[in-house]
Amino acid sequence: MAELLVVTSILALLLTSLCGVYLAMVFQWQRQQGEGDALVATSRTFAAVSAELSQAVTANLVNQRGPDSAIIYTLPLDKDTTGQYYVPKWVGNALQYRPGAQKAFYLSDSTGNFDRTGKILWRGVISGSYPFSYTITPDPTWDADAQRGRISPLDSLHFSTDNWGSPLRVTVTTTTSYLINNSNTQMTRNLSVFLRNAN
Repeated sequence: MAELLVVTSILALLLTSLCGVYLAMVFQWQRQQGEGDALVATSRTFAAVSAELSQAVTANLVNQRGPDSAIIYTLPLDKDTTGQYYVPKWVGNALQYRPGAQKAFYLSDSTGNFDRTGKILWRGVISGSYPFSYTITPDPTWDADAQRGRISPLDSLHFSTDNWGSPLRVTVTTTTSYLINNSNTQMTRNLSVFLRNAN
């Protein structure tokens, strides 16, 4: 009888240890998977936003419904003969990039409506005349990565500008989150983008 009690106690200790190791591995896997997904969403956002903002002539912050901010930026009007690169033109006595199409980056839901909150990155097309009377329409043709779909989930997206330097600098801040053992963990990252075509 005493031997059975000893064997049972040893088995219980062994099972408890194995369960502890298993749970630790599950939590580690959840952390790595969640952190990986959050980093992918963040890096895709930074790549998409910096590719366009770095080409912009101007950038203006816009308040959006909810806690997020949006940015309206103006791309140059003129391109070279290949249609690939923006080029300046003479305006009076100065060589400048003339303002062209206005676009926006913002977060929304699956509709892309600027007035809705969501966790999906959208690029919008500006119609009208910013900052007076304008509307932001989601650009259905834009997709940062056609094979992966739209960039999500992003918990928040914020833009800030530094007008003191030359060229103008825009700081993009993203926050993403992931679950570990039913506990929410947030990750915030920043990226500075310089508008190299600003006049």
